[in-house]
Amino acid sequence: MYAGDSFFLLSGVGQGGLAALSALLAVLAGGCVLAFTGPTMRMLAALAVFWVFLWLTPQIYYLYYQLVLDDLPWQLIVSLPPSPDALLDRFLFRGPATLSNHAKGVLAWALLGLGPLVFAGRRLTK
Repeated sequence: MYAGDSFFLLSGVGQGGLAALSALLAVLAGGCVLAFTGPTMRMLAALAVFWVFLWLTPQIYYLYYQLVLDDLPWQLIVSLPPSPDALLDRFLFRGPATLSNHAKGVLAWALLGLGPLVFAGRRLTK
């Protein structure tokens, strides 16, 4: 399913670095969501944080690929912010079946799930 994915162009070390970078970005995104209080605010923050993630992280990932692959030219990847349809496509796992798109879909749901799950845990402890 993912045979043509650029992840598999990387060496084992390159793949590990990309996985670590992705984990770091996911933790940072989750931390931004958790900075808000209450389930509604966190769920709204999750949508906003994920929208910014979709918009800006392609440049971060391209910079990483420039570090690990030879002869990649410098270019700007970031363009206009993603549309609401593009955001919805990730949540619904629509579009090309790539490792990147599926990981984005999982991240989208994980960020959204931080709101009520964390809030519910806090209510149980009071």
